Amino acid sequence: DVGPLVFIGQQQHALRPALILLLERMSAMPTDG
Repeated sequence: DVGPLVFIGQQQHALRPALILLLERMSAMPTDG
């Protein structure tokens, strides 16, 4: 059955831009060190 594989692929495709945006936002934050 290809259904679950297609679903997982769509989820990864939808989450990737959000994850990149989150990483960019974290790297842009001033770090107290």
